[in-house]
Amino acid sequence: MFYKIMQGNTVIDAIAGVQYVVFQERNRLNIIGKKAEAFGIMSSDMSTIWHVEGLAEIPAGTEYQTVVMVEITEEEYDALRKQLEAGDVVEDPEEEQPPEEGETEEPEVVMSPTEMRLRINELTATVEALTAEKDMLMECVLEMSAVVYA
Repeated sequence: MFYKIMQGNTVIDAIAGVQYVVFQERNRLNIIGKKAEAFGIMSSDMSTIWHVEGLAEIPAGTEYQTVVMVEITEEEYDALRKQLEAGDVVEDPEEEQPPEEGETEEPEVVMSPTEMRLRINELTATVEALTAEKDMLMECVLEMSAVVYA
């Protein structure tokens, strides 16, 4: 089965075959499990867990974005995958609701999967650079300590 994953009016993922996520209380970790026990699903690239409307409540002490899972055809799935991989933001016009009178709609900041991957790569490079700098500074402190206390 094929599904589009919706957050508000935006399609954020397309999945072929759902991996349901169950919170294992005993070990305080998430595992792949049965739909009947699940609170969420894995993203298509297996990097994100989402809480799905209609499944079990989010486990206490955890935070996950809530999404809606909508069954689609294989043709729709193929088209969505191409759009998402190209970094296009896919809006679902059927789901759009105009704001109620007197309400102001705040724009939701949504990154495409491609933008997210680029940002993750940037942050990973920054963490690696900071770790190298910390290691170098630690060596300097140890050398200075050896000189001072020698």
